[in-house]
Amino acid sequence: MKIPPGDPAVPASRSAILPVVEDDPTRTFGVPVGRSPDRTRGREHAGGVADSVDGPSRSATRIGGSARPVGYRYRPEVGVGAVRTDAAAPASTRARPTLTPVIDRVEYHEIEVSLRRPFVTAAAAVRTRRSILVALHGDGTTGWGEAAPFPGAGVDGIDGVWDALSSGEAERSALAAAAWGEAAADLAARRAGEPLWRRLGGSGSPLVASLAIGMTEDPVAAAAEAVAAGYRRVKLKVAPGRDLSTVAAVRAAFPDLEVGLDANGGYTPSVDDVPGELADLGVAYLEQPYPVGAEAETATLRRRLPIPIGLDESVTSPAAAAQIVERGAADVLVVKPGRLGLDGSLAVHALAVDAGLHTKASGLLETAVGRAHTAALATLPSMAFSDLARGMDVFAVDPGGAAAPLVDGTLRPADRPGIGIEPDLGLVEVIRSAARAVR
Repeated sequence: MKIPPGDPAVPASRSAILPVVEDDPTRTFGVPVGRSPDRTRGREHAGGVADSVDGPSRSATRIGGSARPVGYRYRPEVGVGAVRTDAAAPASTRARPTLTPVIDRVEYHEIEVSLRRPFVTAAAAVRTRRSILVALHGDGTTGWGEAAPFPGAGVDGIDGVWDALSSGEAERSALAAAAWGEAAADLAARRAGEPLWRRLGGSGSPLVASLAIGMTEDPVAAAAEAVAAGYRRVKLKVAPGRDLSTVAAVRAAFPDLEVGLDANGGYTPSVDDVPGELADLGVAYLEQPYPVGAEAETATLRRRLPIPIGLDESVTSPAAAAQIVERGAADVLVVKPGRLGLDGSLAVHALAVDAGLHTKASGLLETAVGRAHTAALATLPSMAFSDLARGMDVFAVDPGGAAAPLVDGTLRPADRPGIGIEPDLGLVEVIRSAARAVR
């Protein structure tokens, strides 16, 4: 269980940073350092009116509401779809009969897209992305999913995912199974004539967009470009020796920008010291400070560091998430449908809600197909953060075509059946394709 705010084992300032979540995914959390209480009091956020909450070294924002959304319950027996089952819930979000799509043909397309600029993390340096788009056809309708192995992430490589999919044994690879499940969920939603986010139990409210900034970039210049493009939230990649000065420079240049950090497991327990001074810079969260397997050390860090701790790579399954909760190792659990699958993501989300933790919807640097599934998941109640950016700000080209505009730093989920994306393979390089009939 999460240690409740006010317990001496939890730094008080983290309690101030983390919000009490309303059922509104447009909210912005964390007031940057230097903002005085009288300037934050009564300020309108997308999710409500902000009240100032004093931390030991900065002011922070807290948004009123219930951390556990009323009526939200994940029912694995229903299959893909977190549903609201109480009679008081809106009719559009109550349980629906399971719709099992009829699949008569499957296609797989391995594609490669170039990034607008190299993306460097503590785990890898990436200049292009190779992924596999999965298309499930049935009764004249097509559902899409995406498998995008990230270099250095410790999961199946692109060839292993391709072999699992093309052999008809997707269950051999977690990413292959996740992509198949995404495509099946998209197909079912399209056949039902409703957006995927609605079938998952989410809302169609705008989502605060966030642009990730890699370590090779001039962080201030990259943040300036993000702000000019309309973003009000960024995530900085950090590593030992490339943390405090990076964050301080961005915060000095953009005092009102919401800033999260992601170390991708780059710090080594008992060797690298995560600077406590980061807390003085109004950081919204620190994601995956230590490698997978160091969750006990992460719990110790969480008790010491007055910054909300998120775990991403450590959340490999609902069972792994349960162990993280038991150890008190995180304030935020990151759910990635491309790795956990939609059902797995929904299960982790429900686990976090039950434990009083927050969740964050994120992806694996996918194209529009994978991002659309992440966006659908991000609309769920109690989803505190998300890593959603426009494809045009990440890739040179995207099979999803032109990106929707940012409106006040937000992206609105597509109000079309399924994920609302019709990939155009003519826009990207197709490395190989395969198809087979399903009997």
